[in-house]
Amino acid sequence: MSDTFQTPLERLHCDLQRAREDMSKWKRRYEVEAQQRRNEAEVADKTIRDLRAELLQLCQLGTSVRPVARSGAIDNELAYLRQECDRLTEALAQEQQQHAKTRENLISALGEALQRGKR
Repeated sequence: MSDTFQTPLERLHCDLQRAREDMSKWKRRYEVEAQQRRNEAEVADKTIRDLRAELLQLCQLGTSVRPVARSGAIDNELAYLRQECDRLTEALAQEQQQHAKTRENLISALGEALQRGKR
């Protein structure tokens, strides 16, 4: 049916249907993005936990008697693991900020799609 032959109610119904379709698409995109962020955050959390456990283990080794020749290597490894833990913690924080920004953008887009549907 052509737009010129539609009643205002029919046009409103079509607009509402398009807005619902837009909303559904944005909702799916948000859900996919959110799942990706959750997966990335879980991986980062696991890596941080693993590094902390390894760091704790190395710290405990550091308090025991150890050969002088290995002392420098262990200290270097410990310093590296601390840096890696800090780097991953920062990466996780950035990922969480990006997720929040993406969520805000998608919510705004959903709101706009709904507003278009109300017109």
